[in-house]
Amino acid sequence: MSTDIRPEISKHNSYWISKHRFYELKHFCLQYPEWQEELKLISVGKHPLADEKIGKSAGPGDPVLACVLRREVLSDHIDILNQAAKGCREELRKYVFKGVTEGISYEHLAAQTGLPCCKEMYYENFRRFFWALSKLRK
Repeated sequence: MSTDIRPEISKHNSYWISKHRFYELKHFCLQYPEWQEELKLISVGKHPLADEKIGKSAGPGDPVLACVLRREVLSDHIDILNQAAKGCREELRKYVFKGVTEGISYEHLAAQTGLPCCKEMYYENFRRFFWALSKLRK
């Protein structure tokens, strides 16, 4: 039986964000594997934007520019997540990052990776991550 973190914590907690903001940020984080895959496709030239025809109304008309702009957006999203992770304790950073980008609970992380902390410390860093992400992603 897994335990999911409550989407909203006490407003007196220093890492408080609203329930709906938490869900917005959670779903933003869960897109991380998709961004990495899309960046890989852009890097090898197999991205759908690379095949756009010039003059198509959906894009800027220049497929190279479209790929560069998309790569910049994806890189910015990834950088924001990496910046937010820097707010976590260094020894827990990779575990929290894996948890938020893959949707893995504390119990599963502990079973898979031998997480070096208790549940309370993990979720404090988890909340700190989302609080920092909320500040970075205004």
